[in-house]
Amino acid sequence: MYTPIVKDLVLVGGGHSHVIVLKMLGMRPIPGVRITLITDASDTPYSGMLPGHIAGFYSRDECHIDLRSLANFAQAQLYIDRVVGLDLSNNKVICANRPPVSFDLLSLDIGSTPATISVPGAAEYAIPAKPVAQLLTYWEKVTENFAQNPQQVIKIAIVGGGVGGVELALSMQANLQGIISQRVGSRGAGEQGVEEQGTGSREQGARSKGAGSREQGSREQVSREQGSREQGAGAREQGAGSKGAGSREQGSREKKIIRICKSIYFNVIPN
Repeated sequence: MYTPIVKDLVLVGGGHSHVIVLKMLGMRPIPGVRITLITDASDTPYSGMLPGHIAGFYSRDECHIDLRSLANFAQAQLYIDRVVGLDLSNNKVICANRPPVSFDLLSLDIGSTPATISVPGAAEYAIPAKPVAQLLTYWEKVTENFAQNPQQVIKIAIVGGGVGGVELALSMQANLQGIISQRVGSRGAGEQGVEEQGTGSREQGARSKGAGSREQGSREQVSREQGSREQGAGAREQGAGSKGAGSREQGSREKKIIRICKSIYFNVIPN
């Protein structure tokens, strides 16, 4: 059944308030209300997780809200564009790259921006914490450069000593120290691998040398045992031969003696 559009609700900006509004309207739609979200980005950072992202605990996707999915859930129109003005006489939102958007109800949730113009030198040398997207772009460059050259000295000055400033300072320090620890750990692991490889090579060489020495010793021992057996066999054979020859000579002598005795007996003792 077709429901006529009776009201145009236009939400400018994808801040936290509009995220909650879209979620509630998606859960409980209002018949006859057409919702339009105009924002310059298709995702929005969740500020509660921003310090954790700067510290390196969360990835970019983990701390950003997907506005396309949320708009689809709420059956809202999504215009990725930048609002440059308001025509309050005709109830129109002026966009940079598309025709004006009519509204019956208008809500602005574009977030705050530090007034760098009122602080001399801030616009030229400082990086505002908001818009958050700009801060994260600069911070990613800092961490990438530091990861490639961790021995460089980085000096970061944070203007503002409130809770947000202190939290931001601690988060940045944690991320940079984590990068240093990773590089030291990687270098230590590489040196340990080289040392283990060298130790393994030395142990293998020692085992090979020991095995060669044992094999050579075993061969020499076998040669000695073989020589001993051969020498023993030769000695036994020689001893046996000597013994046999001696026995035969001794037997010949005994026979001669017996013959001499018989000759004497028969010749001297008369019958």
